[in-house]
Amino acid sequence: MSRDLVGVTLGKYRCVEFIGHGGMAEVYRAVDTDLERIVAVKVLHPFLVSEDGFVDRFRREARTLASLQHPNIVNIFDSGLQDFNSYVVMEYVPGPTLKDRLRELSARGEHLPIAEVRRILAALIAALRYAHRAGIVHRDLKPTNVILADDGRVVLTDFGLAKLVGSSVHTASMAMIGTPAYMAPEQAQAGAVDPRSDIYALSVTLFEMLTGRLPFEAETPFAMITKHSQESLPRASQLRRDLPRGLDQVILKATAKSPDDRFQTIDQFADALDAAFEGRRLPFRIRRPRASRAWLALAGVVLLLLLGIAAAQGWFAASPPPPTPTATPSPTATPRILRARIIGPVDLHEQPDQSSRVVGRLEHGAEVALLDQNGSWWHVRALSGGLTGWVMDENLVFILPTATPTPSNTPPPGASLTPTPPPTSTPRPTATPTPTASPTPTLAPGPGGGSPGPGTPTSTLPGVGPTSTPSRAPTLTPPPTSTLAPTDTRTPTAPPAPTLTPTPTRTLAPSITPTPTNTPRIPPTLD
Repeated sequence: MSRDLVGVTLGKYRCVEFIGHGGMAEVYRAVDTDLERIVAVKVLHPFLVSEDGFVDRFRREARTLASLQHPNIVNIFDSGLQDFNSYVVMEYVPGPTLKDRLRELSARGEHLPIAEVRRILAALIAALRYAHRAGIVHRDLKPTNVILADDGRVVLTDFGLAKLVGSSVHTASMAMIGTPAYMAPEQAQAGAVDPRSDIYALSVTLFEMLTGRLPFEAETPFAMITKHSQESLPRASQLRRDLPRGLDQVILKATAKSPDDRFQTIDQFADALDAAFEGRRLPFRIRRPRASRAWLALAGVVLLLLLGIAAAQGWFAASPPPPTPTATPSPTATPRILRARIIGPVDLHEQPDQSSRVVGRLEHGAEVALLDQNGSWWHVRALSGGLTGWVMDENLVFILPTATPTPSNTPPPGASLTPTPPPTSTPRPTATPTPTASPTPTLAPGPGGGSPGPGTPTSTLPGVGPTSTPSRAPTLTPPPTSTLAPTDTRTPTAPPAPTLTPTPTRTLAPSITPTPTNTPRIPPTLD
């Protein structure tokens, strides 16, 4: 739930209005009850202050930040801890942020004029120069931390607040401190942070001021970090044609992946920018490998010799067919950040636009699933309730995925080590059609063992009178060596043979019905 501190007094500062919130703090307009002046009070989120040693670090860094006195840096007046609320009191500067100004121009399809870009850039460079000489790095430089004051000043806020919190990734909540869209690769990887990291973030901000858009777009914050670590920024001149020549080279050098390949100081960066804007020769050399004609000729001779040797030894003969390629396991997928925590309360919009219809509201601390991204807007779904809508990235604290343990093949204690054989499937018997045996006319001996006499029909059942159709004899399966009766060798798929209706014969006595055994029936021998 959001902490409603309106009307609450922190120390001697009474909060009178909620101004906004960011990834690290909520901001209130407050009144200094002693001096009766308007100040801004930033109250850090509770999950950021739960690590060991936070109180001592907070007081130490707050004193350092309060020592900064520069017209382009917001002044720090006081800090304190009260009722588990850690707060910083600073100068209240009325006016829109640079991000608000860029959104306004983008909605009209316009760009920030070059003259205004240079004015804002000069103020930010002056602020960074002063802070870097004092040994302080901003760590979270972005357009939302730049205020275009009503009195004409350009003021940089949240100076060193990330260091005051303690790290780039909060170890207890896995929440990322900082904004991935502007973060230098070494900072995202929790490495050493120095003034060159601020130069990287300022260059990304410059790219957005010139083009009205971010250099990279990604579905998740972790994918954004990966792009900053592996891909070069696109050329700003491809998105805006009126830019001076050489500005692309300055931005590319300032955003090199390795800090050693960037400008080493903010002064070097400032000199290169002035040269690019004024059309002068850049004060750094762009390394482009060139080969002399002599080396090219020597390389051609060597290549011809190698080709001759290869042809003489039959290297260009037909080679055997290549082996069948084996399946290569795909690399392990990079974990993606799929969830975030709401910094609120915040309204959910139907479209990624502040003027679109509000479809709901999420409270502070609510966890959401990230569905899609459109610039600085995120399409989210509340994990509790299922409410969906669009919010801005400044209203989210991204949650890094936790590592999933790899399943082990080691059996648990007490488990049998003897492998269990797989169950043997029992084949189902195949139905074999029973061949229809043609009844064999038999002759039974007459009375007294004499020859059979005509006129008496044969009955297949004892004691039954003559019938027009004799019954079928039982199916007999003779041994392989028997030749007395034919064996049906038809396959199961063959259609059954038609049943023959023989002409009834006559006998003097009923025929002997054989028992259903596998022994073939042998007709009686006639004496």
